[in-house]
Amino acid sequence: MLSKAQARKTMLGVEGTSEGPYFGRPSVFYGEAFGGRVHDKEEAVALRVASIEMRDVMLEAEPKLFYITDHYRPWPMLLARL
Repeated sequence: MLSKAQARKTMLGVEGTSEGPYFGRPSVFYGEAFGGRVHDKEEAVALRVASIEMRDVMLEAEPKLFYITDHYRPWPMLLARL
């Protein structure tokens, strides 16, 4: 299990990533695109994926790792448990 600090460090360890604000919260970007952020309320990382279809496949394949809340349902986002 990763801590929130370890998760942030891991995301920023990917080549081409940087940190910046997204809706006023520290987030990780890949190039110019939002990639994810450590969730401030859940013990999870919010991740942007390529499509809602991809998200649904990931949710079905790894339900112990990935989950979603109603807040993220309209977008290609999911939460990964830490």
